[in-house]
Amino acid sequence: MYELYCKFRDKKGYKDSDVSKMTGIPASTFSDWKSGRSKPNTEKLSKIADVLDTMIEYFDAPKGMLTTCPDCGLTYVSTEKKDINKHEKLHSAWQDAEKKFGTIYGNYPIREKIKARNRNISDNKSRSLEEKCNAELEVLRCLFSRSIEATGYDLKHVTYEEYVAMMLANPTYGPCLDTDVFEKLKSKFGTLPGIDSGTYYHIPDECPQPIAAHRDGEDFTPEELQKIEEYKRLLIAARPKE
Repeated sequence: MYELYCKFRDKKGYKDSDVSKMTGIPASTFSDWKSGRSKPNTEKLSKIADVLDTMIEYFDAPKGMLTTCPDCGLTYVSTEKKDINKHEKLHSAWQDAEKKFGTIYGNYPIREKIKARNRNISDNKSRSLEEKCNAELEVLRCLFSRSIEATGYDLKHVTYEEYVAMMLANPTYGPCLDTDVFEKLKSKFGTLPGIDSGTYYHIPDECPQPIAAHRDGEDFTPEELQKIEEYKRLLIAARPKE
């Protein structure tokens, strides 16, 4: 159990002493857990799971054939070769997506837990603007994760920063935010077309072809061509879906 806990702790970049401070659980509890003398009770495990954005269940090794990966979120039969291969393929895609896009919450229960906690913060009038903005960005990170998951972790998905800008321009999302939070996030990320409703980004079916561009008889620089292609991609993404 302690080894599995370490996996989630290390992913957050914490040490036992950090988790102890954030949860109020004595450091001796972690020492005893590590040595095998005892393990935290359910109440303490719940506090630890909250800090590490995971579930108590994932501190225990799977006890049956049906297993849910705490990272990519796939539930599969751990004794079936076909299911094992399916998990390996999806997990690999999830890992590649994390390398490109940053944290991706692939596990549904964990994602919903994070969303609920942060929505309580962003909706709390007594919280500072910075706290509310940070909480809303975590909610958006969860929505972003779900959007990428829906594509099968396709690396052609827009980046998190682009996704946030698209959601701020989304008439079903941006106007629902606290005005101060909206303006603060808008000043940092701007707004972009691409998600007119809902929370999913749909990767365009067609790929834009390279264009021949010239300026005063001279070729554009590679940086300018890249900006032109990025602008084309955003225009295509903003087209109404039939």
